[in-house]
Amino acid sequence: MEISSDICNALWMLLLFVIMFLISAVLCLTREDWSHTSELPTSPQVNGTRVGKPTSIGSAAGPYNYSENYNPISHLSSELVSEENNINANSEKELGNEFFKLKKFNEAIDCYSRSIALSPTAVAYANRAMAYLKIKRQAENDCTEALNLDDRYIKAYSRRSTAWKELGKLKESIEDAEFALRLEPQNQEIKKQYGEVKALYEKEILKRVSGATGVFAQGAQISGKTIKSGPVIESVSSSSQKLAEVRTIPAKVVILNCWEVL
Repeated sequence: MEISSDICNALWMLLLFVIMFLISAVLCLTREDWSHTSELPTSPQVNGTRVGKPTSIGSAAGPYNYSENYNPISHLSSELVSEENNINANSEKELGNEFFKLKKFNEAIDCYSRSIALSPTAVAYANRAMAYLKIKRQAENDCTEALNLDDRYIKAYSRRSTAWKELGKLKESIEDAEFALRLEPQNQEIKKQYGEVKALYEKEILKRVSGATGVFAQGAQISGKTIKSGPVIESVSSSSQKLAEVRTIPAKVVILNCWEVL
């Protein structure tokens, strides 16, 4: 009986050991699954509702492969290429400046164009615009591109003003010069440019007004006397004097409102 009792105790101990081993194994598996679940990122919420799908860390096919979504070599390579492009773009711009100083404007334009192709900047566009102006080519588009990159770049406004003036668009020219002067009121070069464009603009307006009144004066004749624009020189009769006074009014009105007409 003592032997059978020892055997029973041994069997009970073995059974207890097996049960504890199984419990430990189950706990380990449960803890591992929980750790994977806790690593899953949560999707954003809008008004209490989750939007989008959470990113899966693992899948039935195997563990998550970070190299599929992030390649450090490729990322570093793209950064190096971008930095190299910036360096080359700046070198082309500086080379263009040297050609510009030598008055080799076509070569300068080529350098600025390569600089823009590598890394577009407001300075490169404005510099190419200036080179275009030197060879009497339209430059307002490059100035506009420069301002799209930097809307407070004074040189771009100044050079576009010059480009507009060369095209005979004095209203646009004076607007750009005026805006540049607002940005930098103490800039003497901009002040001079604004004054010159304004004088040309006013001269053009007076020319148009005088042309209009000249045509009117040629067709207005009363009793063989031609009515001059401006004050009436000689009155033929009281009625002709009144008519002349009435017909001189439109010229004065045009002069007063000339800034709104154009």
